[in-house]
Amino acid sequence: MAPTSRVMVEREDGAMISAAVYSPDGMTEEPGKPFGIDMGVPPLVLLHGNGEDSTTLAPLVETFRQERSVIAIDSRGQGLSSRGTAPLTYETMAADALEVMSRMSVTRAHVMGYSDGAIIGLLMASGARHRVLTLTAMGANVTPEGLTPETREEIREAVASLRASGRPAVGDPEWHAAARELLELMLTGPHIVGERLRSIVCPTLVLVGEHDVVLLPHTLRIVREVPDARLCLIGGASHELVVEKPDVVVAEMRAQMSLNDPRLAVRAPRARENLAVVPLGPEHWGLVEEVYERVLDTCEGPDADTSGWKRGHWPDYDNVRNHLAAGSMRGCFRVEDLNKGENGLEPAPDAAALGVMSVDHDIAVDEAVINWPARDAEDVFCLHLFATNPQFRGQGAADALLADFIDEGLREGVDAFRLNTSPENVTSNGLYQARGFELYRAAYFPYRGLALTPWSNCYELTAERARELRDADRS
Repeated sequence: MAPTSRVMVEREDGAMISAAVYSPDGMTEEPGKPFGIDMGVPPLVLLHGNGEDSTTLAPLVETFRQERSVIAIDSRGQGLSSRGTAPLTYETMAADALEVMSRMSVTRAHVMGYSDGAIIGLLMASGARHRVLTLTAMGANVTPEGLTPETREEIREAVASLRASGRPAVGDPEWHAAARELLELMLTGPHIVGERLRSIVCPTLVLVGEHDVVLLPHTLRIVREVPDARLCLIGGASHELVVEKPDVVVAEMRAQMSLNDPRLAVRAPRARENLAVVPLGPEHWGLVEEVYERVLDTCEGPDADTSGWKRGHWPDYDNVRNHLAAGSMRGCFRVEDLNKGENGLEPAPDAAALGVMSVDHDIAVDEAVINWPARDAEDVFCLHLFATNPQFRGQGAADALLADFIDEGLREGVDAFRLNTSPENVTSNGLYQARGFELYRAAYFPYRGLALTPWSNCYELTAERARELRDADRS
């Protein structure tokens, strides 16, 4: 079974994490489908067990690739993924999996983890709450004591045997060291208890065999602590659920994913009649700063569905002032908060901006390698510093700004509209995709000083497509 695409994602410590994409028959990579992933149908991420690799979940790949793109990851030090120098922990492997998603331009996905993969899935759902749509945790334990005493004793004996043998005279010494380290991991971790479990917000299925190596009281504890978790106890099965009860596993996974499986309804952005977008200049600095400060407030805390911005790092206020001085900034206001000035509508003295943006012909990511079609700068309209004021959420500011962005570009006769944003920004990615922007492969474009992935999602909307969406909207 050949993958549609495969990537090796390099981590800070030198580890190379292997991931393969298996797409529905006939799907290939094209604009809107980076790596062969159709973002209109949320992909499924599969995570294997200790000492295995993604091929052990091949039956699930074969089944679900007919319905959606499947991303099969080899956890670090296993399969085709290298070890790296960072401490081997479940938290490190969860961060690896999230980075794979970012590298593949994936903002949100369903996650199914088996055994150690289930532990990794729980950590992903806890640490990146808005990026996991649903979680199926199959054969998970959240402390070492969750395994049966017999299983832990078998692991201890295996570790002791590997230690006693030292550096093997025959065989692969690296495999020998890796095998011991992976076994020791099960004796020292995980430790996912209390608030870490209670912080999970996605629909969660805890799948376990009647004769699993995970103690049933421990499984019941997970179900109690994860909000609204659902338990499926499969009679007559052991820990090897995928092999022993594949039909049951598939049926339960399918039912689980249906609980939160959004589909995009693409349409052109529409500006509400009570809103207007007007040019801003240096004299409007206070209005613009207020929007960004309110956004920065929302970037703090575990519930941040986040742009990842941080005061003192981004947005760069010197850069914002330059855009204001250049006349490229625009703001969205209620019509009642605008006055007629010499050059058209302008904000009243007591007006509050619902959102702001800057538009020009400079994508401002020159050092990044992006697989957009080649176009001259004057043929492209670019969006920067886009933000809506959280105090006015739901009032249509984002649509009004995007509609104005497209209006102005069409008036200038550009061929395409472009922008980029972090894969971790769930709301923005959903907005751009729902308004017809096509997603290209993420580009390496780190934001210095921000706790964000260095990958940036790159979007383009052709002028032809923009007109098609508007015509369809009117009809």
